[in-house]
Amino acid sequence: MKRFFASWFPRQEFRVDGEPSPRMIKWTLLSTPVGMVFLHKFLGPDWTRDPHDHPAYFVSIGLWGSYIESVYDRDGQELYERKWRAPWVRMFPPTHIHRTSWVSPHRAYTICLTGKWVHQWGFMLGNQSVAWRDYVKRYRSARSDRDAA
Repeated sequence: MKRFFASWFPRQEFRVDGEPSPRMIKWTLLSTPVGMVFLHKFLGPDWTRDPHDHPAYFVSIGLWGSYIESVYDRDGQELYERKWRAPWVRMFPPTHIHRTSWVSPHRAYTICLTGKWVHQWGFMLGNQSVAWRDYVKRYRSARSDRDAA
């Protein structure tokens, strides 16, 4: 079954440089001109201590597990943290700035439905938005949460 799933649904792993295990695994279940459907398996917190936004409106459907989400304003100030336990259905605009700061040892699984991209995905450094490709190229290791005390 695992081999069948892998042959039909592209897989992406997200990890900090040099880590042996990914923080998140994402499978693309459906890709169309108007949106996409992903299965996310959260294995750990986001790899960077900086929050990010998303390029499209999206709906998150919690299937299993829990995580803590830290939510930020446009100036990069943390507004609040909230623990989410499955099941849930949540909708976000592309301007929602957040990071996953903790994941249950039992993991978390979500289905994510996205619309068309309305802007580039990016990270917040204080009140400055940095395009994700530039962020990864310039700050990937330096801004890792591994270095946070």
